[in-house]
Amino acid sequence: MKRTLWGIWFGFCLIIFPLFSHALTVQEVPNPRQQDGGWVSDMANILSSETENQLNQMISQLEATTGAEIAVVTVPTTAPSSSPKAFTTDLFNHWGIGKDGADNGLLFLTAVGERRVEVETGYAMESVLPDAEVGTILKTQVTPRFREGDFEGGIVAGTQALIGVIAAEPPPLMSEVETEAIPRDWIPLLLVGGGGLAAIAGGTIYRQKQRIFIEPTGRSRSQKLFQNPQRLYCNQCKHPLKTLEEPEIDSHLTPPERVAQQLGSVQFKGVFCATCYPSHPIGGVQILSYETQLSNVTHCPTCQELTVTRQVTKIVEQPTWNKPGKQWITEDCHCCDRHEELLEDIPPVEPPADAVFLQPTGRSRVQDQPNIGGTRECDRPAHCLVCRYPLNQIQGYPLQSLLTPAETTAQTLDSVKFIGWQCTNCYPQSGNHQVHIRGYIQNSGILECTICQELTVTRTEQLIQQPTIYSTGSQEIRDRCHCCGNESIQSIILPALPPPPPVYSYSSDSSSSSDSSSSYSSSDSSSSSSSSSDSSDFGGGDSGGGGAGDNW
Repeated sequence: MKRTLWGIWFGFCLIIFPLFSHALTVQEVPNPRQQDGGWVSDMANILSSETENQLNQMISQLEATTGAEIAVVTVPTTAPSSSPKAFTTDLFNHWGIGKDGADNGLLFLTAVGERRVEVETGYAMESVLPDAEVGTILKTQVTPRFREGDFEGGIVAGTQALIGVIAAEPPPLMSEVETEAIPRDWIPLLLVGGGGLAAIAGGTIYRQKQRIFIEPTGRSRSQKLFQNPQRLYCNQCKHPLKTLEEPEIDSHLTPPERVAQQLGSVQFKGVFCATCYPSHPIGGVQILSYETQLSNVTHCPTCQELTVTRQVTKIVEQPTWNKPGKQWITEDCHCCDRHEELLEDIPPVEPPADAVFLQPTGRSRVQDQPNIGGTRECDRPAHCLVCRYPLNQIQGYPLQSLLTPAETTAQTLDSVKFIGWQCTNCYPQSGNHQVHIRGYIQNSGILECTICQELTVTRTEQLIQQPTIYSTGSQEIRDRCHCCGNESIQSIILPALPPPPPVYSYSSDSSSSSDSSSSYSSSDSSSSSSSSSDSSDFGGGDSGGGGAGDNW
């Protein structure tokens, strides 16, 4: 009965409010549950059908055993959304990933144009997969493979890691969000009432569905609770909790908490139950807190709070591309006066996100195609695969002396662009002899010579005899290498032209035939639409922005 009523309600909303929709870019992403009953939507075309099948099998098994839902999505870009994170959150809630009331969904999105990967978690997933753990999975399993161009390997490894965590500790199928049945006396109103009344009823049901019941006293460090105090209800008397005014909160905080609030490392709110604790004395308040993730503030082991500021006092050794540096760090607790000086490593210098790694010597070739961001292969920065240092470009006369005659010819014909990449760190005294020569193949229509093994052959075509409907024709194809002079001539027989189509005289019956065809087409379209409407969908879960992302 409840599913029937919800179906009637959503159908009614679709009729009355057809203009409410998500952003166009979110709507354009095909819902895999509606498309083929799967879990993968590959708009960026970076996954093979075999990989999609592997992901669908893994996620289907997880959903069957735990009820959790995972969607894997790739998109060329998230524009015009304000950020990949905002796009991911909107898409998550647009599809409703996760079971209704359990909020046990997860969205794994790859934005190729922004070189960004995002994982969005449902409310119940936040306790199973905290943001920090999600970030660790992305940094260790996903983005390292993405930097090597292995999108499939990164997505499969990331999905496997996420599934492993969820399977080990699956979120409950019924979360702390308590749902309430539709009152029986509302049923006639929902069935025959006006749009405004239905909207009010639906809004009331939605608010009831979103209630979160917690203890009226204690402390909770949760982004979800901190951001939604209006949804909190007392777990003892079931009444809504009231929010403390800002001046009142300070008296309920401990000294370390006050220091953390002053430093901006933690934000605090207070809620209390006016029924159980009408005057909210000390001990009658639930303190909600949220860590702001300041990079220069850390945890004090004595105060058990984020009250320690870190400051670099001296750089002992600068980091390089392949070696960490050293620096002195001073840590001072602003609550207990704890002071400590530490010698820490500085991470090695990170190459650019779009850098390509090459051996310091040798030859390689690649298609000079622009990526989704518009950058061509020849414009990407190159780093040494051995020492990770940037490689210097060599062009012009110094490069010409290192090219073979066939390579020089190919460069003259603009079929291949050659760039020399030199590592002055591995070979500081080698001049121009220890160089990696990389060929960037252009789309010029130049063919490869079987003798020179290079793109040095031009082709010319000459029509010898024009074909007709009564006889065949002939064409001569001449291939000539501009390096070795090798030439080949091939004669091709052109088939006779097809006879012109017959001309028919149409009678008035063609109109009825057209109507019949149109009627048949309309019937077929209706059948297709009906079949599509019977497909499955996600469960209707919600997310408040939990998860993490990373660049590659």
